[in-house]
Amino acid sequence: MRKLAELKGTLDQLLSSADYTKYEDAFVRAVLLDVVAPLDAMARLRERFGFMAEIELGAPVRSEDSHTYRQRIHNRSDQELLLDFYAHVTGENLNSVDSDMLLDMLRPPVDEDEGHASSPVQGVA
Repeated sequence: MRKLAELKGTLDQLLSSADYTKYEDAFVRAVLLDVVAPLDAMARLRERFGFMAEIELGAPVRSEDSHTYRQRIHNRSDQELLLDFYAHVTGENLNSVDSDMLLDMLRPPVDEDEGHASSPVQGVA
């Protein structure tokens, strides 16, 4: 008789960890703890677990912060707030390329004729 197993972890953990080898011939129900739902998770899991039965998207584990929002943002720059917001929402930090791109969007446009930052509001320097 085939065993039934419920496995919990990120998709990468379930696909790569040797801890799950003993479940490769079992009926498997996976609770994915990825921050963002992985693409083609069922197909990828079926490559390892041939009797994959069900996937549930569980809540990712996040650290608890006892500080208030006001305390967390006090004396923080817009750039720091943007990067922290992304990490808070996704549970991951931006890589350097994406971080640079987003931070560039926060910089005011440069007026090439005058060589300084221009204001989006006419008449304001």
